[in-house]
Amino acid sequence: MINKHDLASRSRLRSALAWNAYEADKIRLAGTDLTNADVLIGSRQGLFIASKSGAQLLGHGRFFGVTEYDNTIYIFESCDTPSRSTRLGRILALKRKGNEIVDARVVTKGLDNGCHQVAVIDSHICVVDTHNQGINRFTMTGDYIDTMHPLPPLLPGDKTPSYVHMNGITAVDDRIYVMAHNGTITPRKASEVIVLDKDWKFIKRYFIDGHGCHNTVALPGGRLLHCGSEAGELISSDGLKCKISESMTRGLAFNRKSIIVGASLFAERAQREDITGSIIYLDHSYNIQAEVVLSAAPNDLICL
Repeated sequence: MINKHDLASRSRLRSALAWNAYEADKIRLAGTDLTNADVLIGSRQGLFIASKSGAQLLGHGRFFGVTEYDNTIYIFESCDTPSRSTRLGRILALKRKGNEIVDARVVTKGLDNGCHQVAVIDSHICVVDTHNQGINRFTMTGDYIDTMHPLPPLLPGDKTPSYVHMNGITAVDDRIYVMAHNGTITPRKASEVIVLDKDWKFIKRYFIDGHGCHNTVALPGGRLLHCGSEAGELISSDGLKCKISESMTRGLAFNRKSIIVGASLFAERAQREDITGSIIYLDHSYNIQAEVVLSAAPNDLICL
């Protein structure tokens, strides 16, 4: 059994290596071959690729949001503990040609460590700046554009009920959906989806039937699917709730064959660097096809 001293030493080593990578603009890939992988997973313990037959490490670091646009994978990496205010967050771009990563670069850096999901919307890279309750937008070459605020911005240090812990962003047709976790303050309340138009104007916000939720994925027919994280569920906008795991569901993707869901053991945020998880493959009727064990807890995932 690993004791607390060993865990603390390992965390310090991870941080030292990440700080060095940040200063040197180094991307610590462990491989470049995506052959036979159908999903990419970001976690605090590294970047992984997987299929139903197993998983392998692709890169070292703490990774949160992942997305793909125009044959390039964009990833948010925190090069320090997310709760610290050192602003060692950065966005990476992995250019792929077929099943091979042919180029890796740092797009932009100096972001808050606690950022979450990444999306490309109207040819802008958008990253959820969770702790500061905004969406930072950049050009595709990494120049800062602005920060959008789906809800009124917070005052410095504000952790009142106005803090919703935004953790996800997805664009579907002419709508932008932002997930509000709502579970980090007292009193707790169900998670919400904030809906914006294509010009980032507020349309509405509504509760969903889950707590500590993550992710929004569009299904055929216009339905939206979310991770009901706290209960290990999937929640659909048509009222369906489906229990998937006794673990926390986080990370969600959809393709013509499967729905793929991340699952991780429950832990306080400070201990999440050392917990494990899995990815679960389901058919489109929510029947489990396979579960692949990971040495990490998924934060976000995409189909390749």
